[in-house]
Amino acid sequence: MTDKKEFKLEFLSEDDLRGFAIPYCQEKNHIQQVAFSTYHNCLTQICFTCKKIRTSMKEMEITK
Repeated sequence: MTDKKEFKLEFLSEDDLRGFAIPYCQEKNHIQQVAFSTYHNCLTQICFTCKKIRTSMKEMEITK
């Protein structure tokens, strides 16, 4: 594959992920994956349709 797809990273609260982002994409029949990290105690949604990665992980955890 030569078509490069870039994703936008968004930091949201877990409540916003569960209450808005995940249900919104689900209702629109978007292709998505959702995972919970026990190590970082966070929820992460990857929406392949929106081209967004939304996570409740703290931004400082990623930049360590």
